[in-house]
Amino acid sequence: MYDAAYAKEYYKKHKAATIARTLAFKKSHPGYAAADQKARRIRRRAAGQCVACGAASQGRPRCPKHMAQYNHSMRAFMRGVTHKEYDWFLMDQKNRCRLCGVRFDFDSGTHKPNVDHDHGCSTPERHHGPHGCSNCIRGLICFFCNTVAVRFLDAYPDRQTEKERMYMKDRPLARYRESLKL
Repeated sequence: MYDAAYAKEYYKKHKAATIARTLAFKKSHPGYAAADQKARRIRRRAAGQCVACGAASQGRPRCPKHMAQYNHSMRAFMRGVTHKEYDWFLMDQKNRCRLCGVRFDFDSGTHKPNVDHDHGCSTPERHHGPHGCSNCIRGLICFFCNTVAVRFLDAYPDRQTEKERMYMKDRPLARYRESLKL
């Protein structure tokens, strides 16, 4: 019978050896874990379960919890913002829209956080990919601000308030990445 407490204690005592053994196995069997994970996902999808955890998922590939995580990863991929950076944005902005201040709601269509970036950035070739262009990412804003307010601010820079002008010029991701290098 499996004893979770014993397994946890064993892992604590033998953590370095366990990690080394796992890495050695992965190095000597490069396709094993990936093939096993892919087969498990295929089985779960066919059974109508979440491909990540196996929970019931109402005919979708992921349960609501893992769908939110998947959406975060897609957002990160599309704008070059990592999970850590995305979480930093949420924490830094106190889980609120950077422009209007509304609290983000991941279940709502209008108050989900959107990664805002400058469409007129001078380095468009760097917008997609693993590192993204930190010179064009302005922050997380709600759907309304992303679709209406920012377009207005881009079109009419002479009508911007001081707060809006600062937002349009500020590049917090560049500062954050720079602080990690120090």
